[in-house]
Amino acid sequence: MPPPAVIAANPEPAGIDPFHPTSCAEAPTRSIVDDRRFKCVMNGTIAYLMGAPSAFMFAFLFPSVSIPELGLKEDASTWAKVKESWRLSAVTARQNAPVFARMGLMWAGSECVLETVRGKSDMYNGVTAGCFTGGVLAIGGGPAGMAMGCLGMGAFGFGIDAVMHNMGKVPD
Repeated sequence: MPPPAVIAANPEPAGIDPFHPTSCAEAPTRSIVDDRRFKCVMNGTIAYLMGAPSAFMFAFLFPSVSIPELGLKEDASTWAKVKESWRLSAVTARQNAPVFARMGLMWAGSECVLETVRGKSDMYNGVTAGCFTGGVLAIGGGPAGMAMGCLGMGAFGFGIDAVMHNMGKVPD
């Protein structure tokens, strides 16, 4: 390690972390991971993969159909009712996973466009992208529904960014 006088005379350029230098093997991977198109595709893929189990869980916990509507007799066995509930939950998960993927792709895409236009990567991009995504997804609910969708998804974006930005910080 060079003496402190040499380090003070030759400070690192802004944006370069001297404690975690990028190796030659890491540089191509870093450029791919930092690419906005890659982030959008990965966000959509992860949202799809996470959306299926989430939709399955919510469909199982909060079924939209009651037992008589399943086409089962009242005296059907408990096992038959459970099997039919699981089958309907799986159908719901398959139907909702693409919705999660589109939402993740829309969110990441709008966030990448905002980063490009603004030239900054900060919390406002995530909040604005969430607001845009929520508004577009709630377009069928009219202006009031779009406002609520914008508010809800924007708040969700704020919460996610607040947690993610504070993850690496050590408390005092």
